[in-house]
Amino acid sequence: MANTDRVDIERTLTAIFEAERNLRHQSQTLLRAPHGAVLGQMRTAYEQASRLEDEEEAALRLVCLTRLLRTLPGPGAIDLLIDILGNDSEEARQGAGIVLEDVASDRMGEVRKGIERALKRLPKGSVALCELPFVILGLSDADVFAMLRPFLSHEDPEAVAAAIEAYVEYADPAAIELMEPLVADARPIQIEDESTGDAEEMKVGDLAADAIEALREVESIMASEASAPAS
Repeated sequence: MANTDRVDIERTLTAIFEAERNLRHQSQTLLRAPHGAVLGQMRTAYEQASRLEDEEEAALRLVCLTRLLRTLPGPGAIDLLIDILGNDSEEARQGAGIVLEDVASDRMGEVRKGIERALKRLPKGSVALCELPFVILGLSDADVFAMLRPFLSHEDPEAVAAAIEAYVEYADPAAIELMEPLVADARPIQIEDESTGDAEEMKVGDLAADAIEALREVESIMASEASAPAS
């Protein structure tokens, strides 16, 4: 390696360490301020970032906000994380989902109530309504079955579809009885084809029927394993 290359790498690493040190210091300073004022400014920053035409800069700001919100207490912080979960930026959504799962490890009740509020306050078509069922799947020590159930009766068919898919991933045959009333639901939804990545249109009822079939297979496997003689 050329000496100049080594010097450049060392300088870059030093700059990164200094930036991280400064970030931690500034974060602690911010979080010592009154939480209400901090949350209000974070909400403003979120709204400003959401309006930016520069998608990379918007994602940078939103991901930064998710990290800061991890240590901010109260329902407002949970609501803002869920709002970020509905942003167009995949990076920001992933960051918000990870932080929500992390927060739930210490403050499950707050996250559960935040999800309940989201079901009532978020508008039809919000991406967050489709992301939340999969966040719920990642919550340790959560009553996943019960937390997913309200999504099945939501007015947004895409949220219903997300919950159906989450129940299939959860693989509890008890969800079959929840799927059965949805078989007659003719509302159109967009489902991604796993083989091509393209979106295809189908009905909620068709997805529910597919889910029932998948869960019955799980039920059959579980029954076979239960009846198999011990080795």
